[in-house]
Amino acid sequence: MTIRILLVDDHKTMLWGLERLIQAEGDAFQLVGSASDGIEARALCAEFKPDIVLLDLDLKGSSPIDFLPALIQNGVTRVVILSANRDQATLAAAVKAGARGVVSKEAPTDDVLAAVRKVHGGELWLDQSLMQALLGQLCAPAPEARPGAQRIASLSARERGV
Repeated sequence: MTIRILLVDDHKTMLWGLERLIQAEGDAFQLVGSASDGIEARALCAEFKPDIVLLDLDLKGSSPIDFLPALIQNGVTRVVILSANRDQATLAAAVKAGARGVVSKEAPTDDVLAAVRKVHGGELWLDQSLMQALLGQLCAPAPEARPGAQRIASLSARERGV
């Protein structure tokens, strides 16, 4: 089965390298298009409905986190973030917005290809530190909305009325 890929990066050299990497995989991968901004990415994604979008998180002029949900709304496409950004909060926000993989631009090409295959197969591809950050957010106790809110909630309706 061929994995259909859309590339989104604002650096032409990076796009060129990723295109060559995908082409070198022969029939396993098919490049359906390349975009350099969010508008072009949304249009190509709507037209071709790729299996995977390899998305640079550091696009100039727009935040890919803002348009990431639009890329996956067709129910077919999954997003793998390819970024030099190491900010855990930003990467976690991308995952919360729908990305299913995060790969560093410094990662070996084998890791990029493995991430594409795993995410296409329905798995997540996250590095250990990002996984810990996300799980930490899920496991952290919810902050109280107001001081004393728990005590007030334990009162009966009559007691609250008084």
